[in-house]
Amino acid sequence: LAFAKRTRSKDVQRIMRLILEGVEAGGPIADVLDEVSDNMRAIKMIKRERKSATAQQISFLAMASLFAGPFVMGVVGGLPNVMEAVAGGMADIPLTEIQGVISALRFYVFAQAVAAGMMMGVTMYGDFKKGFKFAIPMGIFALAVYSIVQKIMPKMVTMF
Repeated sequence: LAFAKRTRSKDVQRIMRLILEGVEAGGPIADVLDEVSDNMRAIKMIKRERKSATAQQISFLAMASLFAGPFVMGVVGGLPNVMEAVAGGMADIPLTEIQGVISALRFYVFAQAVAAGMMMGVTMYGDFKKGFKFAIPMGIFALAVYSIVQKIMPKMVTMF
């Protein structure tokens, strides 16, 4: 049992407890070891299944917050420039009022990606704090996608 405590592995501690209980109960050591190995295989298989089940949720969160959301918001943020280019200075479009909305979109993109990173931490590890390692890089990447789409989209649309 001291070995199990030194390793600080829950699996090793569980194995050692099962072996000790089996030997104390008077069971043959071979049967005890077979049961312990079957038990550990089942636990590892359940962990793999859980990991693969959460992988789909994680990939959806990542795609939605890193590509889909920033892309759509970038298109919306670039629309005032498209309207100005298409109008050719003939219409009075108050772009100063729209700049506040564009700033809010930028904040929304960052906040959405940070929140998705936190959700990824909860989904993968069951701990809110572990999401911090995803949150800031995801926020920065989402802002980069938003900015690129916002700058390039008006040029592509007005090219035609």
